[in-house]
Amino acid sequence: LAWLSDAQAGRLLKQLECIVTAISTEPNLPHQEISLLDEAESHMLLHDWTQTEAQNPNTSLHQLFEAQVLQAPDKTALVFENQRLSYRELNERANQLACVIRSRFADAHQKVMPKDTLIGLYFDRGVDMVISILAVLKAGGVYVPISPEYPKPRSKFIFSDTKAAILLSQSQYQNRLEDWLAEQALPTQLLMVDEALSKNALNKNVPSETVFNYNVAPLSGPQDLAYVIYTSGTTGQPKGVMQSHGNVVRLLAATQEEYQFSRDDVWTLFHATTFDFAVWELWGALSHGGTLVVPTGECVVDSQAFAQLCIKENVSVLNQTPAAFSAFAATVIDNDWRLAQLRLVIFGGDALNIESLKPWWKRFGDTLPQLVNMYGITETCVHVTAKKLSADMADNALDIGRPLKDMKAYVLSSSGKPVPVGVPGELYVGGAGLARGYLNQSALSSQRFIESPFATQAEKANSQYDTRLYKTGDLVRWLARPNGAPGHLEYLGRNDFQVKIRGFRIELGEIESALSALPEVRQAVVMTRKQTQEYTSEAQNYLAAYFVSEPDHAVQIDSLMSQLRSQLPAHMLPATLTQLDAVPLTINGKIDRRALPDPEFVDADTYIAPRDELETQLCAIWQGVLGLDQVGIEDNFFQAGGNSISAISLISQVNRHFNVKLSVANLFLQATIKAFSDEVKNHQVQENLLKWLTPKPGSQSHSSQDNSHIAKMFMVHPGGGGCEVYRGLASQLKNDFECIGIDNLNMLSDKRIGSLQKISETYLTAVESLLPKYEAINLVGWSLGGTIALEMAAQLEQRGYKDIYVYLLDTHAGPTIDKDMDPNTLEKINQRQRASMLEQGVSGEYIDSILLSRPYESQIASSDLSQGLEHTQVILLKAGKLGVNEYQYLTDEEAFLSAKFSVPDNNISKLIKAPLKVVLLERYDHQSLLGAGEEIKQAIANNCLIPE
Repeated sequence: LAWLSDAQAGRLLKQLECIVTAISTEPNLPHQEISLLDEAESHMLLHDWTQTEAQNPNTSLHQLFEAQVLQAPDKTALVFENQRLSYRELNERANQLACVIRSRFADAHQKVMPKDTLIGLYFDRGVDMVISILAVLKAGGVYVPISPEYPKPRSKFIFSDTKAAILLSQSQYQNRLEDWLAEQALPTQLLMVDEALSKNALNKNVPSETVFNYNVAPLSGPQDLAYVIYTSGTTGQPKGVMQSHGNVVRLLAATQEEYQFSRDDVWTLFHATTFDFAVWELWGALSHGGTLVVPTGECVVDSQAFAQLCIKENVSVLNQTPAAFSAFAATVIDNDWRLAQLRLVIFGGDALNIESLKPWWKRFGDTLPQLVNMYGITETCVHVTAKKLSADMADNALDIGRPLKDMKAYVLSSSGKPVPVGVPGELYVGGAGLARGYLNQSALSSQRFIESPFATQAEKANSQYDTRLYKTGDLVRWLARPNGAPGHLEYLGRNDFQVKIRGFRIELGEIESALSALPEVRQAVVMTRKQTQEYTSEAQNYLAAYFVSEPDHAVQIDSLMSQLRSQLPAHMLPATLTQLDAVPLTINGKIDRRALPDPEFVDADTYIAPRDELETQLCAIWQGVLGLDQVGIEDNFFQAGGNSISAISLISQVNRHFNVKLSVANLFLQATIKAFSDEVKNHQVQENLLKWLTPKPGSQSHSSQDNSHIAKMFMVHPGGGGCEVYRGLASQLKNDFECIGIDNLNMLSDKRIGSLQKISETYLTAVESLLPKYEAINLVGWSLGGTIALEMAAQLEQRGYKDIYVYLLDTHAGPTIDKDMDPNTLEKINQRQRASMLEQGVSGEYIDSILLSRPYESQIASSDLSQGLEHTQVILLKAGKLGVNEYQYLTDEEAFLSAKFSVPDNNISKLIKAPLKVVLLERYDHQSLLGAGEEIKQAIANNCLIPE
């Protein structure tokens, strides 16, 4: 026994004594009924180490927030990009939306909305998402987050399972959601929050005398549901976990003494609201009066951008999964950055490898920030145990600490008996925090949430005390501590087919069901394997899928992956698919998982070398991230061992190396280097599309005057030129608008576009992150630029935008002059213009780009809009005379002059529903119109007063 400590040897001898005693006194006792615990150890494990302090919350989550509004109304509550809302502003918007929600429900059902009414949330990251969560709770409802990134079948299942009374979303998703709900014949009402909160919206459902700084009367209490979050399910469908207000409130109370959260703290909402870690982040900030910073989707997957955001916003409390923190820590260390205000880094969502933290501790020490490992499950309200970490911990320790002070932990054998210290068993969690159960799955709830056999009579008699236990499926063991201190728990893994991948609990059966349902597949097996990659020193779990195909079915791996991608969220997609002739079985006829072959990430026989320098550089980056010696241009990143976390590392490196802003979504859509290189090229062009014609906010040349809410004006390039032509006009408008030029893609790229719809869509993609949420969208375009601006407005209307203004600088609708021009005449014109521009000092390269783009621009100018404009307000500033050299190449100048100017509205009225407003600039011709800066400025400023 030399390898045992004295304490371990003593415990072992006591266990042997218990066995001998049981055998001698009850020889017929089944062996699984024999207890290895004496009375003293049993009392220690069941009582001394599991004493709890009940929190008994008496308030709801939104009331915690409202208390902070009263204490510090002007304190910054929420930050997203350039938007900053105080507690007062956030509260008022949430109150406004809560009133709309209640009114919508009452109108539809002719009654007051009852407690526990489910309301879906379908949002991208941003202010509207947080406002909606608060509003739903204030209205008395239960929020159900659904990611727009979910595949259609998963979203539709949640719609059907919840039968939500109302679904809140954004206008850009209106058409999609209307179609999906109609397909299921669900009575769910759609409410577009960006429209409901628009400062120009007149909400008929809310009485005009409503003052939104008064909180709506509360309907929900601590025992009522706050949210339902869906997790992976064994049946092939996700399951909804129901959590109450009180469970979250008591979590905040149970952790406050240890971590001292305050109004000075700045948190990030790093995780998606579909992941329960986000519950902790959101309410950890807003219940203590702190500031919640919401990163964009692009920022979350770019460790460099996220680290810079943390520095800029002085983040003090950071919550991360271990894998995400590895990328974050490497970025911070490599750049020698300091996060001066960071005081806490809290890990959750996955097993933590202590070895991976050593570079961080070497750089920053282990006290500031303090690193904390917290273990928890969606069913137990985010966190169950906590452990402060230090640099002197054993490398292999998966110590998850002790239960929070209002939680209980029991380590039980397969027969439900407590096991001794040091012996593995399944973790059962009791005390506060347990979910009400699974939505619409009472049988499963009864299996996983059981009555505690250890509850005392006093606990059973207390109606406020939850006497249930949750069967976690996690294997743990108690660790003894020096000097008789209460023991800690060590995490050992799973005892079922549920796994954790990058913080998400996944039922392997759900993936197997999805794969088996494909027509080409007869049988499927999914398991986890480990692989070490560049972004982390520790081996990471990945999902490996194996399948046997149906006879006479030709199988394409890419096709199977594509079908799975339409059924499963990204975190559940297998990294590899391996075809088998048969699934190996044990002697007992069970699947022999140990006999399944190691997956091959890259097939050497199909290697295709890079064709140019860009692909060569991408191959090098992919090889480093994936930990492979060779990657070809047609090897799929995810089939080569990549996953969503390594994708973050790859995208971060690509963005930094090529100075682009790609997202992980780009990699999912274009997963081979051959396809992905085109994405890089396109984004390099797109990065150059936008030009700030007035100083960019935050730049040194930007005025110190507070104009953070100044309106934006998007200025679309004309034909045969770039957006630089608007610099003079932008200078005139600089006090009223942030002027952003959209440059000529056909002059910047060799992949030119001749479709009006396609080029407008490309430009909208470029400006998407800059589009205002609550103010009007302003577009200006000279000549062809006006045509493109009109189509951009049409596409914005299709996305649900209504508050749009388009200012046309002598744009004409209808056939273009050179549409039917014979090639010889067109070539003469081109030669004349080339000579003229060369005389003016224009470079030959720039002239070539103009002339090469001309045929495409002619196609664009001759195209019809994708739809008429229903809501857009259009102001036409019309040239009043013909220029001396304008159209001098025409054979019938008089006829064209008559046709051009005899139409007072330039044929624009037929394209729009609202009345066209026309300003005739009599002193200016088409070419000199941009010189009318003062008149244009006045027309824009007074657009509502311009005579028709």
